[in-house]
Amino acid sequence: MKQKCIRSVTLKQTGIIVSGVATIQLWDGFTGEIDIDETFIPLNEKLTKERLLNCVNDGKYGCEAIMEASIDIDDFYENGYREHNRTILAREDRYISQYGKRGTHNKRGI
Repeated sequence: MKQKCIRSVTLKQTGIIVSGVATIQLWDGFTGEIDIDETFIPLNEKLTKERLLNCVNDGKYGCEAIMEASIDIDDFYENGYREHNRTILAREDRYISQYGKRGTHNKRGI
């Protein structure tokens, strides 16, 4: 009888991928949800709250403000394999425009 061979594979993590869903306020005052465009952050870059919030966007849809975001953080490996790490809910007094220009804005926004 043949014995089964156990294979072992070692993967090297190269970074993280930030994605998720944002709740946005549209120009007419209505709200909606939209997927956040993915952002890759290499392992050699420090992951801070500011860096993470900079990844929140409106998926190029365009909106008046981003109200909150459910941010998914996935570990990314050299062969393209991803593994979910955690989900974070972000609510900040921060404004992100449709073109990614960031600044302070106190009218209901991240």
